[in-house]
Amino acid sequence: MTIGEVYRDKYKVLQVLKDSPEICVVLAEHIQLNSYWIIKKIGKSNGACYREIDMLKNIRHQGIPIIIDVFDEGDFVVLIREYIQGETLNEYLEEYLTNNPNEKGLTELQVISIGIKLCKIIKFLHEELDKPLIYRDLKPGNIIITDSKAIKLIDFGIARYHNPNKNRDTEYLGTKGFASPEQFGFSQSDVRTDVFGIGATLYNLLSNLDLGKPPYRQVPFSKIRQDVSVELESILLKACYINMEKRYQTVDDMLRALEALINIHKEVMIYKELKSFENHMLVIKGITKGAGATYSTLAMAKQLILMGYKPLVIGMTNKFETLEFQMSSLIKNHILYYENIPILLLNNWSKMNYQLGESINDYNILIVDAENELTDTITNSDVIDINVVSVSPWSIDIFEEHVLTPKGREDVYFINNCSKNLFNEIKDSLEAVTMFHIPHIPFEDIDKNNGVFVDILMKMGVELLCTRRKSFWEQVKSKIGLANLTKQ
Repeated sequence: MTIGEVYRDKYKVLQVLKDSPEICVVLAEHIQLNSYWIIKKIGKSNGACYREIDMLKNIRHQGIPIIIDVFDEGDFVVLIREYIQGETLNEYLEEYLTNNPNEKGLTELQVISIGIKLCKIIKFLHEELDKPLIYRDLKPGNIIITDSKAIKLIDFGIARYHNPNKNRDTEYLGTKGFASPEQFGFSQSDVRTDVFGIGATLYNLLSNLDLGKPPYRQVPFSKIRQDVSVELESILLKACYINMEKRYQTVDDMLRALEALINIHKEVMIYKELKSFENHMLVIKGITKGAGATYSTLAMAKQLILMGYKPLVIGMTNKFETLEFQMSSLIKNHILYYENIPILLLNNWSKMNYQLGESINDYNILIVDAENELTDTITNSDVIDINVVSVSPWSIDIFEEHVLTPKGREDVYFINNCSKNLFNEIKDSLEAVTMFHIPHIPFEDIDKNNGVFVDILMKMGVELLCTRRKSFWEQVKSKIGLANLTKQ
C-alpha cells in the first residue's frame, strides 16, 4: 500500500507505518466517516496473522484496540482495527528526555502509574478470558500512551494462549532485552513471562537502558540516578529474575506491589502539597441553604488533622449552637471540640479577638463555615473561597449565575447530592472552573469520605495553592486586632 492509495474504495492511506514482504501496516482515513483506522496486511505464511485475528476478535477492553473488519486477499489477510491517537512509550520517553536533558528517564511516579495501568490490562488477558492469554512481547514500542495518559496495548503478533501440557516454547520469539529467558527455549511461557516483560519495560523507562545490550541485566540505579526508591528497584528486580519461581507469580501480585508503592508516594505528595495550606484560610459557603457546607467543613478539617495539621474551624452558623451538637462535644477555653475538631463559634470577627487572643498561633489553617452574610467581611482575593452546591432544580440556576461572574470563576466548587455521571456533565460544560465531586454520605459517617477529601486537598494544593502563594496570615492577625493585643 502506498500513500494516497484508496483501499476498497473507502480507506485512503495517509501514512505507511511498516512495510516488509510479510507485513504492511498503514494509517488510513475512512473517506465517508472522516475517521482514522489502522490497516494491517499480513502474509498467510506468517502464522501470526490468524493468531492475532483469532485473539482480538472477541476481546473488549479499553486498553486493547478493537478489530472492526477482516479481509482475505490471496496470500494475505487484512485486518482493520481501531486507531489509537497517541505515541509509543519509546517516543514518549524520547520526547521527555529531549525536553528534560538532565534527566535519565521518566520520573518514578510516571513509571509507577504506567506500570499499574499496564498490569491491569495484562491481568485482564490472564484472568478474564476463557484461558490465559500470554502477550509475550511487552516493550515500550508496543504500548501507546494517549494525551489523557491512558495506556493501550498494540501488536498481538506473538501472543498465545497458555498450554499447560507443553514443557517449553517451540518458537523462539520476542524482543531481546524485553523477552524473558523462557521465550528462548529454557521453559514454557506462562503468566510470569509477562511479569518479566512489564519489569523490563518499566526499567527501560526509568533508565533509558536496554537489557538486550551489555551487561544484559539491570544496573543498580545508584549508578544511574539517585532519585529512584529502593522499593521500586526491588519490585523491578523481582519481576525480572531469570528463575521464574523467584518472580511475582502473577501480574496481580506485581500490581498490588506497585499500588502499595504509589500510595506511599501519594501520602508524601499530599504532605508536601498540604504544606501550602499552612497559614491559609479556606472559606466554605453553601450556594443555597442546606447545601452541605458544614458537613464539608468538618470533613475537610478532620482530614487535615489526620494529615498532621492544626486546623481551626470557625463556625458561623446556628448548626453548631444546637443543644444536641454541644452535648456530643467538649468545650475547652471557648473552643468547642467535636470528634477532636476544634470549633470556634462566632457571630463577628471581634469575638475571635476576645476568645482566642494569641492562641491563634496554635493553628496553621483556618476553615470558616460561612452560610451567612458575615463572610463579606472576611472574603478577599487572598482567601480560598469554596462553594458547596447541592444539585437540585432550584439551586443549579443560582450556581450557574454565580460561576459566570469574574469572581465566581476563580472560586472552588464542591458538587454535592448528584451522581458521578451528572457531575462529569456539569464539569465538562463549565471548563476552567475548579470543582470536585462529593458523594452524599450521612453526617454521622463523615469518616467514610476521608479518601475523597485526601484527593481534593492534594488537587487543590497543586491546582490552586501553588499558584496563589500570597501570604495573608498577617492580614488576618491584623484584621482581628492581634497585632496590638496585650496579654490580659
